[in-house]
Amino acid sequence: MSEMLYDAIKTNITCNGIPALAQRNCPTLNVIKSLSACDGETQLSTLCPNTEWKDIKWNVRPSTPLNTTTLPSCYWVENLTGNWGPGAPHRVNGTVFGAGNGDDRGTAAANKIDGGVYIYINTPVTNNYMHNANNVTPGSQPPFCQDRVHKLSCSVPSQAIAGSPITPKVECRSGDAPINPSWSNAPSSWTNPTAGTYNNISVAATCAGVSLNANCGNLKVVSQSSVINVNINYQSNTALTAGNIYNATFADRGGKLLCPNAPLNTIIGTIDGVEFYTTDGSNYVMRTASGDINSPRGTKTMSINVPVNCRLDW
Repeated sequence: MSEMLYDAIKTNITCNGIPALAQRNCPTLNVIKSLSACDGETQLSTLCPNTEWKDIKWNVRPSTPLNTTTLPSCYWVENLTGNWGPGAPHRVNGTVFGAGNGDDRGTAAANKIDGGVYIYINTPVTNNYMHNANNVTPGSQPPFCQDRVHKLSCSVPSQAIAGSPITPKVECRSGDAPINPSWSNAPSSWTNPTAGTYNNISVAATCAGVSLNANCGNLKVVSQSSVINVNINYQSNTALTAGNIYNATFADRGGKLLCPNAPLNTIIGTIDGVEFYTTDGSNYVMRTASGDINSPRGTKTMSINVPVNCRLDW
């Protein structure tokens, strides 16, 4: 938000019943102007043609039903990654695609609009398949343009290694960049954290001029000597125990991580320095913001913060 001061405004404002422009001692008027673009509203005809705000779906994944009377449909979701696509023509943040799937859908979704991704499913439906449906994270709240309520969100990994940089995730619901984040109960340095347990981490920041706070969770930073080294090949089927941190080296033909009941959308490690996170609460396959890394081939080094009992396999 930005604040502008005006000594005289040409409106019907009055002070004690007298028009403001004729009242010499009328207080200065503060006008608050939002800096949030609310692009979904101004670009709706491109993002989701012939759609009204009330008809935007936000708490479900997109679908392509054979009963096409429910189409076209517009969705606002929190995230879309990698190789995704339905059996019908569609748009991702306004980019037009034919029926089918591909990594270019994740590329189109990379630049968030109103803090998320607008998906438009059109007709005709070729078939009702939805490739990699779990690559889409439904919204946990409506898009910012629907109610314009500013919120701040924050998350940190559950575990990390001392001396290795940590990147906390802090976002404004409006899509604005958080300004001047300040931390409580956090490591003194995110780039060089010291070993210890940090409970009830929180952050304060400004979103479009609005001061907000968010809880980030708990973080355990362990010494490098506590990290367990494992080597993975396509025959290994290696069990990983919750609460430990592993450095896993993939050789041979690659591998995948299976974590039954893993918490959804939680960053649990890095592979060659790139964060990956859970996208399916029952059977997690490694995924990053740029798409699947289901079978990393050649030698890859992973740092894995195991939230529940998992196993590494080919």
